[in-house]
Amino acid sequence: MDEFLQIYASVYWDEYVTCRNDLDYGNTTLVCDPSHRLANTTDAKLTDMLWKLQSRVGCECVDGCRRDNGRDEFIGLLHVTNSKNVRMYESSKVTLDAAKLATI
Repeated sequence: MDEFLQIYASVYWDEYVTCRNDLDYGNTTLVCDPSHRLANTTDAKLTDMLWKLQSRVGCECVDGCRRDNGRDEFIGLLHVTNSKNVRMYESSKVTLDAAKLATI
């Protein structure tokens, strides 16, 4: 069973790496949809919502929100995947750590 979950986690990670390398995910793009499951208009609407959210949500971290890369704003990301059995918390944490966006 764990091997099964590792395969899905690997798919999730591979998708993240594709978005990071090809689309600068986490910096210039906020939606990761490497298999193009979303319509272009849906992707655009979600991206717009995430950019607006970034300007409306303030930092509530006790130690501040500045990250290693100098950014300190809230960043909402959306990863579109069909990996149903991925452990979202663990996978999200690894992704955010790799993007230097984690504050948790």
